[in-house]
Amino acid sequence: MSNKLNKIEDIYESLFEISKQIGELLDRNLYAELVIYFNKKENLLKQSSELIKQLGDVSKINTSKLKHIAQKYAEQEKKNLSKMQNIKDEIKKDISKTNKDKKLLNAYNQNKEHIYGNILEFWE
Repeated sequence: MSNKLNKIEDIYESLFEISKQIGELLDRNLYAELVIYFNKKENLLKQSSELIKQLGDVSKINTSKLKHIAQKYAEQEKKNLSKMQNIKDEIKKDISKTNKDKKLLNAYNQNKEHIYGNILEFWE
């Protein structure tokens, strides 16, 4: 029982470290590498879920260390979600600006009179 709890604690420590690394990648705008860390996180969460199911009744187990680790992990995840929300908002702003620029360009092109021919034909 204690061995499984230690494994779960180790997994949550690893989850916390991965979450910190994700935060650092977000800070440095290295979004392509995030997929690797999200996959690692997903695998660790699956492992912890399986171990928790095997533990069964945890009311008789001292889980204070695990609760502390899980709380640190949850706080880091909240920070990462906030960072991702900020990135999402920036992207929305950029898309909106691009759409406005595109509309302005289209309006300009529609109002522009196209004159074709040789420039010498227009001199009189």
